[in-house]
Amino acid sequence: PGAINTFTVTLASNIEMSAPATITISGFHVDDYTESLSYHLKLASQNEVTLFSNNDCPSLPTGYACQNSPDLFRASPQGPDGQGYFDNEFGRIVLYLGGTMTAGDYHTFQFQLRNPVCNQTEVSPCIRANRIMKSCKPASIVRSLMS
Repeated sequence: PGAINTFTVTLASNIEMSAPATITISGFHVDDYTESLSYHLKLASQNEVTLFSNNDCPSLPTGYACQNSPDLFRASPQGPDGQGYFDNEFGRIVLYLGGTMTAGDYHTFQFQLRNPVCNQTEVSPCIRANRIMKSCKPASIVRSLMS
């Protein structure tokens, strides 16, 4: 309880995505009342979460690229690169694209969150992409469980 967890994320899209697109990873448990009582007990101590490089890209099929991409994302549309926005109220991290995710390329990064101080059930994060502009028509990728 209360320990720091390091999450490793590898993302790929089947279409090109760039600003103003966002990616949301949700499903983190934040319903423990004591977490709201103290700065030290929150899952993320601030709303901005630093994204780190992941030096171990996963094994991919021939022809696919894996890029260390913490600087591709931001905590806000005009924010600095290399951060995500963690929403303690809803238990989700929002990533604003600050560059282009090329279709088919894999992008990997890590971030850290603190465990709740009480026991919790297993987390089943979901991912969703919004504000995708393709051919000047808005689109989104529906929410689905991460594997």
